[in-house]
Amino acid sequence: MATVIFLFASLMQHQALGQNAQTCEDIVLQIYQGVNQQKGKHLVPYLSKDFSMAGQKGELAQEIFPVFISSLKDKVTDIEKVSEKRTDVLTLVYEAKFEDMGVRKSTFVFDKHNKLILMDLLPTQVKHQKGK
Repeated sequence: MATVIFLFASLMQHQALGQNAQTCEDIVLQIYQGVNQQKGKHLVPYLSKDFSMAGQKGELAQEIFPVFISSLKDKVTDIEKVSEKRTDVLTLVYEAKFEDMGVRKSTFVFDKHNKLILMDLLPTQVKHQKGK
């Protein structure tokens, strides 16, 4: 009986992790679609409070994200997931083929709530200058 309970618990945990990965993969696909449509505001709810991109973190990174997505003028013609790593976070690495820039590797890191905590879509650095 204990074996049956253990197997059931293991199966449920595996299914939950599978759902987590699928949810996160769907978010990545939506990000690439956002690039093609030059729209990013609808993706902000998928970002964690600690989201980080382009050298920025938190609120500033959340503000930069939709501007960055909508400012990319290149189209994504193909994407392929090249790796998936699970620790206390889920890290997905993709190769995306852009019409003009060619193939670029991108990393997406998700927390346990399926929120994006790090995105490295293209090598980008944003410098923030405080007002006088």
